[in-house]
Amino acid sequence: MPVRKDGPSWYVDFSYRGKRYKRRSPINTQAAAKELELRLRHRVMTGEIIEDKPEQKEVLTFKEFSKRWVDTYVKANNKPSEIENKQGVLRNHLVPYFGDMPLNCIKREKIEEYKASKLEYGLSPKTVNNHLAFIAKCLNCAVDWEVIESKDMPKIKKLTAHSKRIDFLSPSETALLLADRSAPLWNLMIYTALRTGLRFGELIALKWEAINLEKRVLTVQESIVRGIVGTPKSGRIRHVPVSDDLYEELIQWKQSRGRLFEVKGYENISARMATNALHHIIKRVGMRHTNWHMFRHTFASHLAMNGTPIPVIQKFMGHASIEMTMRYAHLSPNAHADSVNCFQKMERDATQTNLRPPSVQTQPTDTNH
Repeated sequence: MPVRKDGPSWYVDFSYRGKRYKRRSPINTQAAAKELELRLRHRVMTGEIIEDKPEQKEVLTFKEFSKRWVDTYVKANNKPSEIENKQGVLRNHLVPYFGDMPLNCIKREKIEEYKASKLEYGLSPKTVNNHLAFIAKCLNCAVDWEVIESKDMPKIKKLTAHSKRIDFLSPSETALLLADRSAPLWNLMIYTALRTGLRFGELIALKWEAINLEKRVLTVQESIVRGIVGTPKSGRIRHVPVSDDLYEELIQWKQSRGRLFEVKGYENISARMATNALHHIIKRVGMRHTNWHMFRHTFASHLAMNGTPIPVIQKFMGHASIEMTMRYAHLSPNAHADSVNCFQKMERDATQTNLRPPSVQTQPTDTNH
C-alpha cells in the first residue's frame, strides 16, 4: 500500500522504475499522507530528482505525548483531584484541538487561535489561562525529555484575567445562620466552617483526633476530594485556633474518635449532600443564597475587618502565597489611611514640645577694636 500507518505515524511508501520512495507525512493524518503521495508521484514522473534525505527523528503528536505526560509526570507530581482535573481538560479541550498535531508544529499562532476559540465558546480568561498553563507544562516536559528541541517551544502569552469581587456574609447574616438549630449535624458543620475557614474537603475530613480542646486548636492535615483522602490543597499541615463559641459547640458534640461530620450509611459526606442540607437551612431562616466556600471567604473577610494582620490570615487560611490573602486587605479598617495622617501629628507633637531649629550663636562684638 502506498499510504500506510507505521506505528503512530502515516507514511508514503512507493516504488517507481526500481527506486523506492518513502516519506513520513508532516501532518499525521491519512488524508495528508495521500496528498503527499500524489505530489511525490507527480514530481518523480515529471523527471524531478528527489534526493533521499536522512530519516528525521519522529515527533510525537500532542495526543500521543500528552498521554505519556499524564501517565508519568502528572500522576507522579499531582494529587488525585488535580490529576482528574488535568485529564478532563485534556480530554474535553486540548486533545480535540491539538491532538493530531506533531509537538513541534504547535506554534504561537495556533495557541492564539485556541485562546480565541475558547473565549468565543464562553470560557473565562482565568479558565483559558489554566489551559495554557497545562500546554506550557506539557511542552516544557517534552523539551526536558528531549522529545522536541527548545527552539520548538512556542511563547505562550496569558490573557489578562480580572479578579472577581469576593462575596461574603455580613455579621448579621452569620448570626442569623448560626442561630438555627434545626439540623444539629449541619448546624455544627456550618459553625465550624464559619469559625475556621476550612475548605469543604478539609471540613468533611476533619477528625476528633485533630482537635486539641485543651489547647483550643485544630490541625488541618487531611482533605477529601471526590471521595479520595489526601493532603490539604497547599500540601502543608496548618493549625487554626478554636474560638470560644466554637469550643462550646464542640464540647456538646464531643465524640471519642472518627470524623466530626458523619452521615449513617455513607463513607463520606458528598458535596451534593451538604449543599442540599445548606439550602434547606438558608431557606428556613430566610436568607440569601450562600454556599460552603463562601463561609471560607467570610472567615477571612471578618478577620480582616477586625484588623487581623494579613500574614496571620494567610497562615489560618493555608494560602501558599501572600497574594491570595491580599484579596482581603482592602477590608482592613481604614486600610493604609492612617499612614497619610502622620504629618499633622508630627507637627503637633513638635509644637507641644517647643521643638525649634537650633539658633545660630554669634560672637560678641569687641568695641575696643
